[in-house]
Amino acid sequence: MAEESPFDWMAADYETWHATPKGRACVALEEEAVGALLPPGGGGALLEIGCGTAFWFPFWRRAGYEPFGLDPSLPMLDQARAKGEKRLVQGRVQAPPFREAAFSCLAFLTTLEFLPDPEQALSRAVRLLLPGGTLLLGVLGAHSSMARSRKASGRPPWDRARFFTASEVEDLLSPFGNPRIVPARPLPPEFLPREGGPEEPFFMAGAVTLDG
Repeated sequence: MAEESPFDWMAADYETWHATPKGRACVALEEEAVGALLPPGGGGALLEIGCGTAFWFPFWRRAGYEPFGLDPSLPMLDQARAKGEKRLVQGRVQAPPFREAAFSCLAFLTTLEFLPDPEQALSRAVRLLLPGGTLLLGVLGAHSSMARSRKASGRPPWDRARFFTASEVEDLLSPFGNPRIVPARPLPPEFLPREGGPEEPFFMAGAVTLDG
């Protein structure tokens, strides 16, 4: 029997938040940051590790990739399959069920936050990349109001999340190449805390290109 995932319980409603005004604003800014790091024209197979409901798959296709997904949560993958997605595998990045050098891009989007050993996960995952491939990360900013509120909720999976700063993302990527970091632009004021004050980027994308 497969180990239960902390995301199992939220699978049916996972994409509901993305359809709210704030959710749509966040997604647009996240896509902008991620898109700035993708090679022009894309191309090839992309593996999204922690793909969940395959919410990002349409974006990957627009960017020119053929997306594949890996996720430990069967309920999340069931939601993805209900949308017609087929290139999905249940599993964990610690033991990826793919051959080495199979993908031109690997993407971890709000996935590293929930892994017990992000450094080890990246070291294992990078073997799946073709020479010259792109390793792409997207994380919630550690000092953002969004990260603070989700951690404070005490609800799974956020109760176990570890959030990252820009320098930590850079440190994670540095063993594999020269990191590029793109913070998301700020959310519109109506979606920020009422107390005001300086607001850290709620999302950051980072990438390296492997030596080819």
